[in-house]
Amino acid sequence: MLNQYSFTTHFLLIFFLEPACQLLNPALQYFYVKSFNQLPQRKHLMRRLFLFALFVPVFSLLSGCAPHYPVDSRSRVQDGKMDLSAHDFSKEAVLPLDGAWAFYPDETLVPEEIAAKEAGIPSGSHPAILRVPGVLEDQFFNGKKGPHFGAGTCVLDIALPKNAPELALKTELIQTSSRVFLNGKPQGAPIITDYARGNEIPPHRPTCYRIPAGTESLRIVIEFANYWANYGTGILTTPELGTAEALASERLIGAGYESFVVGMLFIIALYHLMLFLIRRKDKAILVFALITIAVICRQISVSEKFLTLGLGLSHFRLLRMEFGSVYLICGLFALYFTALYPKQSIRPVCIAFIVTGSVLLTISLFASVRVFTSLFLILHIFIILSALNALFVIVRAIRQREPQSVVMLIGLLSLALPTGLDVLTTYTHLLGRYLMPLGLIPFIMAQTYLLAKRDMRSAIEAETLKAMNEQLKKLDAAKTAFFANVSHELRTPLTLIKAPVEAIRTGEYGDAIPKDHQVFSLIQINAVRLLTLIQNLLNLTRLESAQPYELVPVDIARILPAYVDEFSALAAKGGIELKHEMAREDLPFTADINIKAFETIFFNLMSNAIKFTPRGGTITVWLSRLKKGGKSFLRLEVADTGIGMKKEEIKEIFGRYRQIYDTERHHYDGSGLGLTIAQGTARALGGELFAASEPDKGSSFFLDLPASDKTIEEPSEITVSAEAPGKAPEEAGESVAQYAPVSDDTSAKIGAKRVLVVEDQADMRRFIAQSLSRDYAVFEATDGANALERLDGIWPIPDLILCDIMMPTMDGTEFLAAVKKDASFANIPFIFLTARDESNEKIKLLHDGIIDYIMKPFSLDELRARIAAVLSFRDSERNTILSRIQSAIAGGGEGAGPTAGTQAGRNTQAFPTDLSQREVEVLTLVVVGFADKDIAEKLGISTRTASNHVASILRKTGLSGRQALQRTYGGK
Repeated sequence: MLNQYSFTTHFLLIFFLEPACQLLNPALQYFYVKSFNQLPQRKHLMRRLFLFALFVPVFSLLSGCAPHYPVDSRSRVQDGKMDLSAHDFSKEAVLPLDGAWAFYPDETLVPEEIAAKEAGIPSGSHPAILRVPGVLEDQFFNGKKGPHFGAGTCVLDIALPKNAPELALKTELIQTSSRVFLNGKPQGAPIITDYARGNEIPPHRPTCYRIPAGTESLRIVIEFANYWANYGTGILTTPELGTAEALASERLIGAGYESFVVGMLFIIALYHLMLFLIRRKDKAILVFALITIAVICRQISVSEKFLTLGLGLSHFRLLRMEFGSVYLICGLFALYFTALYPKQSIRPVCIAFIVTGSVLLTISLFASVRVFTSLFLILHIFIILSALNALFVIVRAIRQREPQSVVMLIGLLSLALPTGLDVLTTYTHLLGRYLMPLGLIPFIMAQTYLLAKRDMRSAIEAETLKAMNEQLKKLDAAKTAFFANVSHELRTPLTLIKAPVEAIRTGEYGDAIPKDHQVFSLIQINAVRLLTLIQNLLNLTRLESAQPYELVPVDIARILPAYVDEFSALAAKGGIELKHEMAREDLPFTADINIKAFETIFFNLMSNAIKFTPRGGTITVWLSRLKKGGKSFLRLEVADTGIGMKKEEIKEIFGRYRQIYDTERHHYDGSGLGLTIAQGTARALGGELFAASEPDKGSSFFLDLPASDKTIEEPSEITVSAEAPGKAPEEAGESVAQYAPVSDDTSAKIGAKRVLVVEDQADMRRFIAQSLSRDYAVFEATDGANALERLDGIWPIPDLILCDIMMPTMDGTEFLAAVKKDASFANIPFIFLTARDESNEKIKLLHDGIIDYIMKPFSLDELRARIAAVLSFRDSERNTILSRIQSAIAGGGEGAGPTAGTQAGRNTQAFPTDLSQREVEVLTLVVVGFADKDIAEKLGISTRTASNHVASILRKTGLSGRQALQRTYGGK
C-alpha cells in the first residue's frame, strides 16, 4: 500500500541500520537519564524498540502526507482539466485527481445545465475554481468566502489515451450528499438538498464507478450538498482514477487491511474480557478490553467502511459511532491508567475525564448531527488532554520505577503521533487512513505484553499466597499441637503441686506432717519441672528478641566431663552406656561462650539422646578440632545408637513447634522446643548446630563453635545449674519420690470397686493411685498398650477406668477404641483426665462412649466425687436391669420381652461359672427370648456387642445356638 515509505522499509531502517542507531544513542541516553531517570546501558533491543515506536509514527506521517501513489506534476488537475492522453496506465495504474477543479458554487447542476452555462460564458472567462481536496469555507469564490453549509457542482474534463483500458473512478468522503455523472450518465441515487426533510438520509459511501475501455475523453461532474454535519461542505478526500483492476485490488486490500485490524482487535478484546470474567481480579484488564471494543467501533466507522455498510448502517449513525467512540476511548483511557498506576494517578482528574466523556458521548448519541459535529474543537482538546494525562501518569510511574512503565511509554508514543496526525487530517484533509492502525498496533501489543506480565505477577502472587497460606496452616497446626503439648507439660506438674497442697489442707496426711514426708518431695520435684518448662519458653523468647550473650573464653575440654557426669546416673538407669572421648591436641579447646547458653545446648542434646536411645544402646560424646573456610572450629559431637531419622526429617527437627521425631511421636513425649532452642542458642554464640542420622542406626548432633585464642578467664570451679534447660528433675539432683506401690492383691478389700488408673507420668499415676487406694482396689498402667495387657490379667474386670489422653505408644483415645471393640470390656465406664481443654474433643469423646471428662489441674475431692457418682449410677442401672430380668423370668414382670410367659418353677440348669457378669446378663435375656437388638437396648450397648456376647456364651457353653441356650437354661 505504501510503496514509497513502506512499513517494512521503516522497520528495516530502524532495526538494522546500526550506524543510525549509534548516532542517535547519545540523544536517546540523554532523554533516558534526564527525563526518566533510567540507566542508558540497557539492552540495545530496548533502545531500538524505543526508536521504532518513536519514529514509525513520523514515517507514517510522511507516508500519509504524501500522495498515495507517485504522481507526475504534469498530470495534476489545472483549471478543471487534466491531460492523460500520453499516460501509460500499465506503469502508473492509479492517479489522484487532486488540484483545481472547475466549480459552480451554490448550485447543483446536471451535465446538461453545465453545458448550457458553458455556452453562455463569455470567451476567455472561466468558472470558479475549487481546490480538491478541500471545503468551501476555506476558499474564495467570486470574491467571497465559501459557506460552511451549502452546495456546489465540480467539473473535471480528462483527456484519456487512445485504446485506454477499462478504468474506474473512486470517490470516498464528499459531504454529505452527492451524485456523480460520468460523460453525462448519472451514477447512484439522486442528491438530497432539503434540510427540512428529516425523513431523508443523504446517501454517502465510498464507491467505485466503472468507465468502459476505449473511452478517449471523460467528463466528471460531482454534485454535493451539506446542510446536516459541521464537517463543512466540499470534497474531503481526493478522488482517484485508475484501471478497474488496480482500484478493485486496492479496495480489496483495503477491505483485508480493515478486516485484519478489526479482527485482531476483536480477538484481543475477547481474550482480555474472558480473562477478567474468569479471574475477576484486575480491573485494568476489563478496562483494556472495553478500550479495544471502543477502538473497533472507531475503526469500522471510518476508512472503507466495508463492515458497517454491509450491516446497512446509515452515514449519520456511522458519524455518531465515530464521534462517540472517541469520547468513550478517552474516558476509558483515564480509568485504565488509574487502574494500572493508582498511586501515580490523580483520582479527581480521572473522575473529571469519565464524567466529561460520558456527557459528550451522550450528546453524540442523542443530539442532532449539527450539534455533535460542531464540537470538533472540544473533541480534539479532549483527545490532547487525555494524552497529556496519560503521559503525566507514565512519567511519574517511570520515575518511581513501576514494572513495565517503560513499555507503556513506548506504546503511548507509538499511538500519540498518529493520533495527532488524525486530528490534523480533519483540518488539512490529508490522506491518513492507515496512520492510526500503524500507531495502534504497537500500542495494543505493548498493552497486551504489559497486562500479560501484570497477570503473570498476579498469578505468581496468588500461587505464593496459596503456598504461604498452606505453610501458615501447617504452622498453625504445628502451633496448636505445640501449645497442646506445652499445656499438657505444664498442667501435669501443676496438678502434682495443686492436688497435694489441697490434700494437706484437708488433712489427708494427718494434722501434723513431718518435713521429710514424701508429699513435700513430690511438690518440690514438680515445682522444679514447672520452672524448667518456663525457662525453656523464656529462652525461646530471648532468641526471638535476639538479646546478645556475654561471652568469655572457656576451655570446653575442662568443663565437659562435669556435664557428662550429670547424665551418667540417668543413662545407667536406662541401661545405656555413656562414653566421653576427646581428640588428642596440644592446644586447649577454647571458645568464646556463655556458660548458661552452653549448658542449654548440651543438656538438650544429651536429654534428646537418652530419650531416643533404647536399653543396651550407647551414647558417645566426642570433642575435636576442625578447619572450615580457613577458620578454626571446635566440634562437639553427641552420637547415639537410637531409633534414627529419615533424611527428609533431619531438616525439620530444628523447626519451631515441631515435635522431635514426629513419625515416632506416639512413642516419645516432649514439647518440641529443645532442639529449636539449642540451634538458636548455638547461632547466638556464633556457631552452628546440625545433625546426621540413619533410621534404626542412630543419630549424631554436631555443635561447631569458633575457636578462640584469648586468655582463659573462667572460674576455677564450674557449677552445673540444677535447673538447666532440658534437664529432668531427676537430672537436677532431686530424687524422685518413691511411693509405695499400690498392691494388686485385692483380697484385703473384698467387695471394693476396682479402678484402673492409666497415666504415663509416674508421679501423677502414683499420686492418684495412693489417693484412691483407701476406697477402691486400684490397678496401674503406664499407657494404653500396658492397660490392655493389664485388663486381661484383672479378674473380675475393673468397674471404672481413669485414663489420661496424651500418652506415648497408645494414647487415651486409641485405648478407648480398643476397649470398645472387645465385647468383654465394652461396658466399662471411662473417665478421662487431660490437660487439653477443647470443646470439640470433649463432644467427640462423649459420643465415643466416655462417661466424664476431668481437666488438669483438678481437685482430689472433685475426682473422688465424680468416680463415686459414676460407680453409683452404674450400680443403680445394673440393679434395675437385673430386677427387670428376674421379673421377666418369673413370668409377668414389667420387663417381659417378646417371648415372655415362661412359667416359674420350670427346672433349669445353673449358669456356667466362667461367664462374666455382662455375659450372665446377656444369657438371662436370651433365655427370656430377647433378640440382639432388644438386648442392646436393655443393657445400653451396641447390637454388635450384644451379638459378640452371645457368640462368646455359645463358645463357653459348647451349645449350638440360641434355642439350645433357651432349652438348657430356660426349661424349654
